[in-house]
Amino acid sequence: MPDANLPLNTFIALPPGGDDLRSSMARIHDAHPGMGRRFFDLFLELMVRPGPLRPAQRELVAVVVASEVECHY
Repeated sequence: MPDANLPLNTFIALPPGGDDLRSSMARIHDAHPGMGRRFFDLFLELMVRPGPLRPAQRELVAVVVASEVECHY
C-alpha cells in the first residue's frame, strides 16, 4: 500500500501549478483525461445517486474526510 504521507504527485503526474489558478484536481483531469470521467462517475455514485445517507450526511462525511487528509474542500 502506498504511503499516505507522500505528496499526491508521487502517485499521479501532476503538471506544475505555476501561474495556473485551476485546482490540483482540474490539472490532474487535464493531464489524465480518462480519470476525469471515472472520478465524476464515482462522485455521482457517492454523492448523488440514491443510497442510505441523506445529502447532508454525505456532505458531512466528505468534509470530515477532506479535513483529515488536509484537503481544502
